[in-house]
Amino acid sequence: MAAENRVVVVAINHRLGSLGFLNHPALAQQAKDRLAGNYALLDIKAALEWVQRNIDAFGGNPNKVTLGGTSSGGTNVCALLVHPGTAGLLHAAIISSDDCLRDVDTVAQSEARAAAFAAKLGCANPENVVTCLRSKSAGELVTAGGAWNPHVDPKGFHRKPAIDAIAAGEWRAVPVLLGSTREEGRSSGTAFANFTAQAYAAWVTRLVGADRAPALLAAYPADKYSGQYALPYVIGDFVTDSGMRGLGGCTNLALARHLARQTPTYYYQFEDPNPPAPSTPPGYEFRASHGLDTPFTWPDSPHMALSSSRFTEAQWQLSKQITRYWAAFAKNFNPEVPGQAAWPRLIADGSLMSLRPGGRSQASPVAQFAEFHKCALWEKMPWVLDRGER
Repeated sequence: MAAENRVVVVAINHRLGSLGFLNHPALAQQAKDRLAGNYALLDIKAALEWVQRNIDAFGGNPNKVTLGGTSSGGTNVCALLVHPGTAGLLHAAIISSDDCLRDVDTVAQSEARAAAFAAKLGCANPENVVTCLRSKSAGELVTAGGAWNPHVDPKGFHRKPAIDAIAAGEWRAVPVLLGSTREEGRSSGTAFANFTAQAYAAWVTRLVGADRAPALLAAYPADKYSGQYALPYVIGDFVTDSGMRGLGGCTNLALARHLARQTPTYYYQFEDPNPPAPSTPPGYEFRASHGLDTPFTWPDSPHMALSSSRFTEAQWQLSKQITRYWAAFAKNFNPEVPGQAAWPRLIADGSLMSLRPGGRSQASPVAQFAEFHKCALWEKMPWVLDRGER
């Protein structure tokens, strides 16, 4: 990205897990500015402030800062876009595989998570819970685990769900490049390898209710695929299209539409049918599952080198295209690259960029995306906020 495209790349580290998002009521009482929890967001904001102070010494332009993130990183980008304190810190955004809606807690949810976490560590006494937590090592805190999300607090750092703020025009209206993979939820299906058709029907009913389940079971029938992983594949389609984990599908398109009405927006779908994928379970066809596009953007990252070492020549060609598009957007707030397929700005239900290996990337109708993911059906349904774990 940096060496071949003449952009300055800054990789941000931020706290994770309980160290990044612990919002215990006792900590909130001590934090007069109500910034308990959401420490990871504060870390990213601090990094952006560092960029403003120092990037010109590295040949960078402090007036052209693009903040990008994938999956939970996209969730963090969404939060920073809607926070008033980030004015002047970022001038464009890249959001991959996130819809600015899910994996964000209310204050009550985050405090309940934190209280359960503290009790697990033996810190349940309200009189000394903060002292008890601070006596634990970082290793103990990490080992205690837990599921952690940013939280929304009207008086804190993250004040409103990002999708609501964006829809209302209450955000940092900068140019945005966003998108997802074609089969985001396919990898989620691996957890359902032993499901029966009866269990699948019960799962759908639990998620959407008995009145809506028949329509969705008709659209996603248990016998849609054949073979050993027939049910995991159809569940993967359900997860993808519904956007129920915030990764892609119709809720990602809804975000793109909100953005496109307010700012230059460039939308994509990653469509390599056979990117390097895990080898387990044996014979499972992951296709363009969640996260399998990341090695194409950062092929020489130490964390991605094992995957990129398996690229075919056609996939290397796609990787070069993607890095050029991303870099052009960072430099010009427009992913236009001479010699590559033109990437039109998303206007109404115009076109998105279909990213395909072997020089086959091209602009495609948004209507085709919406039809493939059955968005007309999902637009009649309430958002599925349950993650659907077994």
